[in-house]
Amino acid sequence: MSICHKGLKTIEDISHICDEYFQSSYWLSKKEFSEFYLKLKDMDPTFKMNELLIYLNYVKKYPTFRQLSSMTGHSSALLQRALKKVVELVCEIYEQEPYNFNDRLNAKPILLKGKLVYAIVDTSIYKIERPSPSHELEKLYYSPEHGFHGIKFEFCVDTDGSIVWASGYYDGATQDLKISQISDLVKQKLEPNERVLANLGYVSKDFEYFFLTGGKDFIPPDATNEEVYMDKVLKEKRSIIENLFGHQKSGLGILKQKFRVMEELIKWRRSLHCKPELGWCEFETCNYLYQELKKIGYAKQDILLGKKVINVDYVRGRNKILVEKALEKARGNGVDEEMLKEMEGYTGMVVVFDSGVVGPTVALRFDIDCVGVHECELQEHIPNKEGFRSNATNCHHACGHDGHMTIGLSVAKWLFENKQSLCGRVKIVFQPAEEGVRGARPMAESGIVDDANYFLSSHLGFIAKSGEVVVNPTNFLCTTKYDFRFYGSASHAGAEPHLGKNALAGACNAATQMLAIPRHGNGMSRINVGVISAGTNRNVTPAYGELQLEVRGENEEINKFMCESVERIAKGSAMSHDLRLETEIMGEAVDLTNDKEMIQLVSDVVSKHSELKVIETRIFGGSEDATILARRVQKNNGKAIYFVIGSDLKAGHHQGTFDFDETSLLTGNKIYTECLFKLLNKK
Repeated sequence: MSICHKGLKTIEDISHICDEYFQSSYWLSKKEFSEFYLKLKDMDPTFKMNELLIYLNYVKKYPTFRQLSSMTGHSSALLQRALKKVVELVCEIYEQEPYNFNDRLNAKPILLKGKLVYAIVDTSIYKIERPSPSHELEKLYYSPEHGFHGIKFEFCVDTDGSIVWASGYYDGATQDLKISQISDLVKQKLEPNERVLANLGYVSKDFEYFFLTGGKDFIPPDATNEEVYMDKVLKEKRSIIENLFGHQKSGLGILKQKFRVMEELIKWRRSLHCKPELGWCEFETCNYLYQELKKIGYAKQDILLGKKVINVDYVRGRNKILVEKALEKARGNGVDEEMLKEMEGYTGMVVVFDSGVVGPTVALRFDIDCVGVHECELQEHIPNKEGFRSNATNCHHACGHDGHMTIGLSVAKWLFENKQSLCGRVKIVFQPAEEGVRGARPMAESGIVDDANYFLSSHLGFIAKSGEVVVNPTNFLCTTKYDFRFYGSASHAGAEPHLGKNALAGACNAATQMLAIPRHGNGMSRINVGVISAGTNRNVTPAYGELQLEVRGENEEINKFMCESVERIAKGSAMSHDLRLETEIMGEAVDLTNDKEMIQLVSDVVSKHSELKVIETRIFGGSEDATILARRVQKNNGKAIYFVIGSDLKAGHHQGTFDFDETSLLTGNKIYTECLFKLLNKK
């Protein structure tokens, strides 16, 4: 007789079936089945009851596809599609909607070794295809215990066999006890005389208050009746857990998708890493983004370039000589001439995703320039070892912007692939010249984010380690970057010193006075004179002197105080030395207060991933010109957030040995895509 009845299409269709018979066939009671089915149906409206029946029969009987096909009358291809679909949805439930551990109290306890056991814990490893030749992935997902690559889930079942706890998925190399710690299972409340039954993998003095360990590995030939019974319980309940996915099966769709995404993230990141470009010179970088976006499926009209997204009246710190050299280099390397023509000499781009359905507009910002530092040449440096080091002298993605762009591309692809589930529009802003905080203001003044209801941006690493996400960093410093140029006149320093006007003296005098500006009493203030240059020869009065400096303030008031102070000092020094002064603002950023609604959004998304940890707040203590775009959105009554995606670093930002943990790219992908789904879900 066919177990999976083709006639069962709705909840009403199972009402005439005996509950005992139904449970013996499908492992769940009709009530549990109905709740499970409706949850899956809510997640995917196209989901069919028959797909769940096939899955549950597979779980209970654990047959081969040939056996399952003969039992159900369905083809192997249909069965594989049904199982893949259900398992993906089941994984999503386990990762994002953990069961209530307190439900264990609904079952009868078992008395073992003087302790009450209401639940049994174990992990199930699902065998997956071997990842592509990436050392990091191989190490992460290879389980020495089982001898294959896999993904682990942790489950608690009560004494009746119902699931009361389910973790997210973990790397195959993760130990069972470690999963209990990072999934917070061991933080669940137990009474003093209560324990969770577990196998040998959970033995630990630190957690004797939580686990009662036993099983066949402990049973001697002269085992007591209680020890035999304990082994029997573990064996029965663990078989339920293991059969949830079965470690002999392979091809779990969600994991294949995860590896596909991870491999693509690494490919994009490494391609971008080896071709770094300084601010306002990112022509080859823009070309790479442009070509990848077209491969994804975006049309030319979806990608805005040049003066469409840059207001040239607000461009700061753009060296025309360096820009021309970068353009020449880009043409020599075969960059799309039509794209260069449309850019009109200005880098940066915005890709616009339009779902075609009325809804909110969301702006995301990712920076694209590199740092002017030489990448180290040590062999142990991973970009050297893996062959993707910088191809340019004194240019290195030493601030993680290659990772930021990668996350941006992955979000663009996710949007394109999930268009049918979304409403509204998304503007992905690839901003030039973040270093020196030069690029955000001209993009903001173009009006490109003026229609945004929501704004999100982030940074990799910085103040957080891998697995941490700082959802509300504070103390963003306002900053203004200045170049002061002093013009005097040259003279012979020996014969006619009285005819000269010493620009070096004016610059030095200004620098010493600036460094002596009193710090503001109402908050943090900073000043740094980073460059001073003047003169041509020891016997010539210097006719030109230059200061390159920055001021910072905890808020706009304090930053304004610092700006007014340095400008006044520069003017005074120029006047006292009879010099002509030229002042140019080279970059700027403002402070930012994240909106509570957005903090809660990101917190909710992160908290659903047991491998991630929400860090409510940490001091940022630096400047970021994404704040200008964020404040622009807030000024127009939108909501904004800037958060930090933790990543273990090989060295500090802006150092030659800088490199980050590439698995944090997947974290970024998860956070952005899940936030977007919450904001733009058609439902």
